[in-house]
Amino acid sequence: ALNELIRLSSVDRIDAKKLIPPLLCEALSVIGETIEYDWEVILTVLIVGISGALPLDSKIELIPGDFNQPLIIWAMLLMSTGELKSPLIKRLLLDPWKTSVDALMNQRYQDAVKEWNRQKTEESANGGDFEIPKPKKVQTMITEDRTSQGIERHFMLHERFARGSVLLVLDEAKDILLEMTGQSSGTSTLPFGTWILPRYDGTGARGAKADEQYERHYSECRLAALFCCQPEVYRAITGDADQTGLAARFVAVEQNTVDQQFPTAFPDSHKQRHESLRQILSDLYTFVCSQSSIHLELTDDALALFQDERQYLQDRKNQTLSNAERGLLNKCHGRIGRFAGIFHLQWSFNPRQPHARLLESKVGVDAMQRAILLNRYLLSQTVLVRQTSSGHS
Repeated sequence: ALNELIRLSSVDRIDAKKLIPPLLCEALSVIGETIEYDWEVILTVLIVGISGALPLDSKIELIPGDFNQPLIIWAMLLMSTGELKSPLIKRLLLDPWKTSVDALMNQRYQDAVKEWNRQKTEESANGGDFEIPKPKKVQTMITEDRTSQGIERHFMLHERFARGSVLLVLDEAKDILLEMTGQSSGTSTLPFGTWILPRYDGTGARGAKADEQYERHYSECRLAALFCCQPEVYRAITGDADQTGLAARFVAVEQNTVDQQFPTAFPDSHKQRHESLRQILSDLYTFVCSQSSIHLELTDDALALFQDERQYLQDRKNQTLSNAERGLLNKCHGRIGRFAGIFHLQWSFNPRQPHARLLESKVGVDAMQRAILLNRYLLSQTVLVRQTSSGHS
């Protein structure tokens, strides 16, 4: 067992910086001048951010007519209390989100209300009854006060009005993880953690409640997720996660210690570089969110590479003696496709044209290679976490 842990901690290492476009990588490097996050952690949070900015009508076709995936990513950020999770999330998600996704959705809402008022005035002038519901504002990022009913309300609003995704960011996910694994002591008939698992595939819901006011109906949804948890707490919770699908849905990335630098003086360019980072991330999220739809498919060469990797995963599943690893491998097929689509968007982004349309829908070999590298690394890290969890098999 010890040899297996040593192997998992060393195999499939990646240079995460090479998976990020050079201009974006250069902008992100300013973070390391004061706080030394692992680049794998930075990349994972960034990918979740792109995933949360997607339009509702977004997917990648991996096998023509047979295998589609939504482009949503769920990640588990494992860092101890006091290891600076919040500054990372603030810089990569919260700050640029305000001037990108939130700003775009607010403009979309104002335009929809203006059009609604125009139609209402026109219909009233013609003596008709106007029954079209007034557009409502939607949430695009949720960090607190989360309930299944509340989030489903925004799924319905997105399907009806905004046509976007929801990004769920939890600074402390312990309670929800307990619900996901069936360990919660709550009395709810459907705990939030149990409800959320099927949303990984973008599926909708058709409720049938006694009180129609609380029924939730939507045909599809896009829910990206970044959950934070202390490493030892996550390990204690996920001892039997193979039976619940929790570990298989979340990629786990861990950084035990985050070093800080405390320079006594900063160059004049330091503040400008941080502003440049916020701006390029804002432009990236704007580029993704402003697409009315994203339908991706693989080139022939990328498809061949994808199928070769699927065979590798199948062989690895057949050969492994670890139930923890075997339980994760099946979800990797779809996750590779999701990563490939996200990398395609990331490398298609032109900082000079944040509102440009995505011109190329074919995902090529480069994006697929990046996806395979990242998936292998995160798979090894997730298995390593599972192998060191309580009650693993």
